[in-house]
Amino acid sequence: MSQNNEHDWVERAKQGEPVAIAELYRRYWRAARAAAYGVTGDLSLAEDAASEAFSAAMSGLADLRDPDRFGPWLRTIVVRTARRFKTASSTQKSIEPQALPDAEAPAPGEIWSNRNWRP
Repeated sequence: MSQNNEHDWVERAKQGEPVAIAELYRRYWRAARAAAYGVTGDLSLAEDAASEAFSAAMSGLADLRDPDRFGPWLRTIVVRTARRFKTASSTQKSIEPQALPDAEAPAPGEIWSNRNWRP
């Protein structure tokens, strides 16, 4: 993979060419997910953060001044997005769900014993 080729893919993606955007995604997805995982420590959260970061990068591609710096630029976006996701996830986990009364709920065995199942 030559730098020139990388430069061309970025320039073509800036023009909105779907093939170029797909190629950049193919080349950088694993690294983006790994960087996000390094921040979050959670694979699912890392994939969500990497996906959102990649989308933000594609939307802001016109702001990238040096196409040869696409990788480091994307990594910065990924890390910042992953930090935001981790903070939001930590905040949500600290809220405990309210206990729901289950006095009316039948015991798991009762559901099956009350039915007439025949082979």
